[in-house]
Amino acid sequence: MKYPKLIPTKGILKKIALVEIEQEGLDDTGEPLETITVTEKCNYQERTEKVYSNGKVDTVVRAKCYFDGDLCSSVNAISGGYVTILGERRRIKAGTKAYNPDGTVNYTCLELE
Repeated sequence: MKYPKLIPTKGILKKIALVEIEQEGLDDTGEPLETITVTEKCNYQERTEKVYSNGKVDTVVRAKCYFDGDLCSSVNAISGGYVTILGERRRIKAGTKAYNPDGTVNYTCLELE
């Protein structure tokens, strides 16, 4: 059965993102695993908010990048790294792979800060 794409590739994926995914764990020599770099088109959504604490106001930028399908099939859980988009390098706060009932990945979402 073919499942509908929740992130259609035509018309909605316009921004090019350079994604650096930090893998968890160590290799055979005890070194951290190599960072995986992927360049893909995405749908980018950005939100700013004011945070009030200790008598001062900070502006926080939060963003999400939506990618069609599995962004990096060799990594099961994306939990860290960086995304460079619109000239800004942002840290990956969380990653989501939305699965279809047959086990394929419908879309990948990266939450940035």
